[in-house]
Amino acid sequence: MQVVVARLYPISENVKDALQSVEQMLADAPFWQLVLVIAVVPAVCEELAFRGFILAGFRHLGHKWRAIVYSAVFFGLAHAILQQSLIACVVGVVIGYIAVQSGSILPCMIFHVLHNTLALATTRITPQLLKDWPPLDYVITPVDGGGHVYSWPLLLGGMLGSVLILAWFGRLPYRKSSEEELRDALRRGLQVDEEPEILAQSLAASPRP
Repeated sequence: MQVVVARLYPISENVKDALQSVEQMLADAPFWQLVLVIAVVPAVCEELAFRGFILAGFRHLGHKWRAIVYSAVFFGLAHAILQQSLIACVVGVVIGYIAVQSGSILPCMIFHVLHNTLALATTRITPQLLKDWPPLDYVITPVDGGGHVYSWPLLLGGMLGSVLILAWFGRLPYRKSSEEELRDALRRGLQVDEEPEILAQSLAASPRP
């Protein structure tokens, strides 16, 4: 996805020049420090903010997917660079879905840490490392203009595994908000005398104007 976004929306030379100093700083820092600062800390803080607070707030609209997409858009806007924002928005939809289906932000934090750590790991791959470790040729493929992408077999295997994991999350009986309960009841066309307890509890829990 990063390669596709970079080809559709190439990074300007001014942005590249501004990022060079940051890239050099990251290259000189110990890897464990990078994981702590760029993977662990953002995973905890951003998940608390976007999935723990913003997503939970949007769920009071009464529509699960609308809340997931809205929170993902805010998550993307929080990233300063356009190319990064587009990818973060798509990833935010996946993480938001995991948060809703699991009822917890812990799996979201784990996802976030792994995602950022894998991105950091690819920056430490050098031609010398590929030469010293020939099996890496089956995992990593260099791309034009610098950088690396995962090989197609690994990519397809990862996509299949991701679909299976998301399908498993989709089968979990997630806990609906009171507004979502009310919306579902109205959608089914239930009358108050048919489901008095469900509707009464939903109406009582709904915020008043």
